[in-house]
Amino acid sequence: MSNEERSPLRQRRRVDTDATSDIEQVQEPEVFTSIIPFVADEGKDTIEQGSEHDEPDSDEETVCSICFEPWTTAGSHRVACLACGHLYGKKCIEKWIASAGKNAVCPQCKSKARKQDIRPLFVRNLKALDNTELERTQQTLEKTREELRKTELAHANALALLRTRESEIQKLNTRITLLKESLGRGEGSIVDANNEFDAAKRWDITLERNVEVNKDGGCRLLAYDGQRILVTSQPASQNRLFKGYGIRKICSVTLVPSKFHPLHEKPITDMAFNPEKYDQFLSVSTDKYVKITDMQRNVEVFKVLLDYPLTSAAWCTENSNQFYVGTSLGHISLYDLRKLDKEAVEKITQNEPTITSPVYGLAHVSKAKRSGLLALRLKQFSFYEFQEETKTQCLLSDDDLFNCLSYEPSTHSVLITTKPSSKHPNVRHFVYSPNEDGAPFSPSVTISGSSKMRFLSQSTMFLNPGGKLTVGSSLETANCVALWDCNGGKLSYTLPLRDGACDLLSFYSNNDLFLGAIGEQSLSVFKWHELT
Repeated sequence: MSNEERSPLRQRRRVDTDATSDIEQVQEPEVFTSIIPFVADEGKDTIEQGSEHDEPDSDEETVCSICFEPWTTAGSHRVACLACGHLYGKKCIEKWIASAGKNAVCPQCKSKARKQDIRPLFVRNLKALDNTELERTQQTLEKTREELRKTELAHANALALLRTRESEIQKLNTRITLLKESLGRGEGSIVDANNEFDAAKRWDITLERNVEVNKDGGCRLLAYDGQRILVTSQPASQNRLFKGYGIRKICSVTLVPSKFHPLHEKPITDMAFNPEKYDQFLSVSTDKYVKITDMQRNVEVFKVLLDYPLTSAAWCTENSNQFYVGTSLGHISLYDLRKLDKEAVEKITQNEPTITSPVYGLAHVSKAKRSGLLALRLKQFSFYEFQEETKTQCLLSDDDLFNCLSYEPSTHSVLITTKPSSKHPNVRHFVYSPNEDGAPFSPSVTISGSSKMRFLSQSTMFLNPGGKLTVGSSLETANCVALWDCNGGKLSYTLPLRDGACDLLSFYSNNDLFLGAIGEQSLSVFKWHELT
């Protein structure tokens, strides 16, 4: 109400002291015109509203005295009053009364306050933040976000279905490629090859997730601590101050990678977790350093600098403080964590001065009757048997170049992989089984694999959920992982890959069996499912 509209009211409210008492004063009903208080001007018989020249309102007149935030004209913090007349934000005074219960009082005058006394005020001259448009915009934004979530969910479902279809198509293309190769080698008819694929199985394996590890590439190796951590070997990203090589931990439950942890200045050639003390992580590199890292604290606890680049390493399964190291010159030595110098506890190859080829793989064997060390070099596969004296037995010597060694401890079986050559154009996988008499291991089956090996990928051997010994290897001709049954060497599964496989690793997590395949940039994780 403007000043012109209120002037008749002021005239009718005046009290003329000189007038006679029989002049009746006109009484008007009280009208709430503004919450800005009227100020009595001394020396005048009228009450006038504070003018625009008065001092500006204090913070107490423009903000809620509970949260000290400006009042608003709409929304949950709109201005409201109690029966005593004091003003607050509506949501603030409601929370105040709810927290005090029956004993609630006004925060300012301490008069009794009840929730039903709260009255929202509809005012124009109140100095309050007008957030009506903001509230409307926020409601629209929330509605848009909900629609976006629904759209993203539908997109994710469609993408999952698309990937399933693409996987099925790639499996069929892989199957066609393998059938053509089988016929080209004269290994049987299409019917015989189809029988290998269509045989009834109780278990199947499918892609669980692809995890990006390093967009710059360079990933090479996998390791597992037996509980809940996968580790990948990779170079540092280009935007990092540290330009060497290190690892990235990945939780085997959530499959979420952690931060990069630097270890060596040059590429890591081998790494493994302590089979008993899971927090101890062994790594060797061409920078000539052997390092033990506490993975729980990310702290280096052991370091030795040797004379030659290192190519392989393995823990001793009989003593958790000892480990073996192989060098680029063919030397193999035993070291102990309790001795912090570079002197080896024992030099395994001290009686073999003529061997100069790098040691590409090591695996300690602990059996009731025989204990020793498996060692794979470029053209020789040997077994060092530990008795009163170390005895060396050459188990396999070939003109082809050996690539990797894999040992399956529960069955004491060994897998040896060779590179393609002019004499044997395909990768060959030799499976050795334990032998009680004579030689400790004897060949059981030979499997023909891919016709090329660009990544020099590491193969693996493990027991599938059905208890069958299985060989896993990268099949680069079809860009997939091939799984062979060691009982006869039949191809059982083909698993499509995103960017190839440099290393394979079988591991358990939450009682489920998984197979990890690390490419140069990402990790593909496959999960075994029981068929119903």
